Amino acid sequence: MTIGMIDDNHQLYVLNLKLSHNTHILIGKREVYFSEGFYVYIGSAIRNIRKRVERHYKLEKRKHWHIDYIREYAKWINAYTFPFGEGECALKALIQKATDGTVEVNKIGSSDCGCDSHFLKVTSPFQPCLLNVQPFTNS
Repeated sequence: MTIGMIDDNHQLYVLNLKLSHNTHILIGKREVYFSEGFYVYIGSAIRNIRKRVERHYKLEKRKHWHIDYIREYAKWINAYTFPFGEGECALKALIQKATDGTVEVNKIGSSDCGCDSHFLKVTSPFQPCLLNVQPFTNS
């Protein structure tokens, strides 16, 4: 399995994940319920995006971000990176609209902004062709 398509000059990333079954996940001191299905996580890394995405890929690590707690339970599908553009909140809004994504739990990945969440439940793995922006590709 590959981690995904990473352009070292990009600052935004989208992780495609799958929860195989309904589960309760302890995130810090907060127990959160997630239903089985596909999810996308939208994040940013102003520097060293490759290291950030590779860190999210690993299961064994010190937990720092919300996604670190979820990754223990979620299967990694792939990742895409994007140029910064208008930022991760704008990318989240585009993805939510394009996929009809829903927020199951507020403030996952968005504790430092006004968004409801940067973790969306979707009906199938996110594909960049759904947006009017292109991610990095190897071709």
